[in-house]
Amino acid sequence: MKDPSLATAPPGGALHYFIAFSIVGVYFLASRRAAVLTQHAIALGMLYGIVVYFVMSYVVIPLSAAGQGAFSLPAFVNGILIHTLGVGLPAALFARAATRAGAR
Repeated sequence: MKDPSLATAPPGGALHYFIAFSIVGVYFLASRRAAVLTQHAIALGMLYGIVVYFVMSYVVIPLSAAGQGAFSLPAFVNGILIHTLGVGLPAALFARAATRAGAR
């Protein structure tokens, strides 16, 4: 019998990257209208990462078929740090670099 996770892994991976690129795209497009997003890229990018964490954790995941486990402080802190330093900050720094390179 085949493992069902093997069938769902490729579309799940593709969806993950689609969502990630969309998150970066939203920040970039917003930064084209609000220059403050690139002027204060570090602080606002990190704040954006926190917002992304809460939207994904408390809106997107509950609306999906994925189950959500019990609250765990270490998992919560890990999620905040990953989304702050690995999602929001890179999105903001990308937007700032693209703006400086003349993408406006």
